[in-house]
Amino acid sequence: MGKKIGILFGITAVLVFGIVFAGNYSKSQAVHVETIILQQVSEENTVTCTGKVENSKQKKVYVNQGAVAQEIYVEEGQRIEKGDVLMSVKVPVEQEPQEDSASSSSASSDAIDVDALSNLYGLNANQSQQLQQYLDNSSQVSGKEEKESLPAQSTFQEELVQVTAPVSGVISAVNVKDQEAIGSQPAAVISESAGLQVNLSVNESQISSIAVGQKAEITGVGFRGKRYTGTVSKISNIAQQVVSATGQETIVTVIVKVDSDNKESLEWIKNGFTAKCKIITSVDKDRIVVPYVAVLADENGKEYVYRVLENRAVKTYITTGKEFENGFEVVKGLSQGEEIVRSPEQVSDFQRVLRDTQKAGNADVG
Repeated sequence: MGKKIGILFGITAVLVFGIVFAGNYSKSQAVHVETIILQQVSEENTVTCTGKVENSKQKKVYVNQGAVAQEIYVEEGQRIEKGDVLMSVKVPVEQEPQEDSASSSSASSDAIDVDALSNLYGLNANQSQQLQQYLDNSSQVSGKEEKESLPAQSTFQEELVQVTAPVSGVISAVNVKDQEAIGSQPAAVISESAGLQVNLSVNESQISSIAVGQKAEITGVGFRGKRYTGTVSKISNIAQQVVSATGQETIVTVIVKVDSDNKESLEWIKNGFTAKCKIITSVDKDRIVVPYVAVLADENGKEYVYRVLENRAVKTYITTGKEFENGFEVVKGLSQGEEIVRSPEQVSDFQRVLRDTQKAGNADVG
């Protein structure tokens, strides 16, 4: 009896050791992973582009091209009132052409002496009269042709003109200097209000998605981490050809007005700053979205993820749709509530996994 008990005890010990050893071996082969439990979410479709911050209501002051600035009386940032003198310029003014009286007087002084010719050649009274008539007719025709062939000469005279402010506001730009010729750009720009907007250049491939009234998130390196909200207020009807770092492209100007409820923190966003606007063009609701890092592709380019089933990673092929900021939309292969491995680079099919963390939902997993 004692021998039998000893044998049973030995078998039990071996079994216990085997179970413990197998468990430890299995754990040593398991991979620690971070997982995500999928939930349906709403994802934003966006267009992101950059531009310049400017005052929302501006008046550009133009001066005749070719004028020369004499003295500038204002500077950027200066407050001015309507009618204040901004600068003085010399403008070329065309003078009316005047008739040359010297030509008529010279014609009379150069008249031919008919009497002297008659005496010289012994002409009678009738011949002298015919000669006088011939010379008179020739003089009239010659004078008329000369007058028609010589165009009236116009002259230009410089006139000193004072350029005044058409509105009250703050000088946001002065584009000329003393004694400098004025080109096609505005000589000065006056900001009429304290409101701000972002002037964006949007590529033609993206403009069809943008509409007036869409909301935007505004950020910039000079904003000290502040994020502002805005609204698309204007879309230009004219496209422009511009040269960029990648070559020539067609762009359309879009204006995003900074929302007025940002007033308490507008100290960080300034006229002239570079800004990035993320315009929300639409929202897709009830979508399954997985992070980009969770999706792999096989040698044939077919996409897959690893689902977690009974503590094992199971390779699951999926069909993706749109690309959102946070990841791929999954249109086939996964359902709400399923659990997937977030970063499966070190995972193989049907391998045991140990969850380090587990995220509920997938709104911010990109």
